[in-house]
Amino acid sequence: MSKIEVDTIEPQSGTTVTIGASGDTITVPSGASLTSPGLTLSDNVLFNTASKGIYLGVTSATASNLLDDYEEGTFTPTIEGSSTAGTATYSDQVGKYTKIGNAVTIQIQLGYSGGTGSGTAMYIKGLPFTSSSALIQTLAVAYTNNITLPTDRFVTANIATNTDFIRLFTDEVGGGASNDLAYDSAGAIAVGGTYFI
Repeated sequence: MSKIEVDTIEPQSGTTVTIGASGDTITVPSGASLTSPGLTLSDNVLFNTASKGIYLGVTSATASNLLDDYEEGTFTPTIEGSSTAGTATYSDQVGKYTKIGNAVTIQIQLGYSGGTGSGTAMYIKGLPFTSSSALIQTLAVAYTNNITLPTDRFVTANIATNTDFIRLFTDEVGGGASNDLAYDSAGAIAVGGTYFI
């Protein structure tokens, strides 16, 4: 292997220096560093293993500052009963998510009829990731339609620890105890928010 030692490489003309050709691999040894007051890239950054990432806001490798996971995708949510899961015919069945680190933001939109489930509680199943074991997490219910509710109550949603589904509740306007939302064979609901895994 040839070795060239120089202090400065400058272009013969213009302002561009090219190192290597398309398809070549340029290796910076472990422990070496590239220093620049500003770096402009013209393509994506791809690491050679899935566990690598970028440390943000620090000058040393601090685990809590490592961004090593980003993902976008879809999933298929379903309405199920707590006693009998059942099936349904869906006019709207949309689930989307964005995962950044351990935070997953979801948007769910469901319209269904002919549900065959049963139970004193109703679930939205099919979340893309299992929730954290640290805490119960609350999501926002954007709207409901044609779902039977007790008088003066509205729907809320949470995700229990170590689960991959949403449990639906009814809360009393003005405060009061939360109760499970009983399974309803038809209706529409939209839920969104962020939960931790």
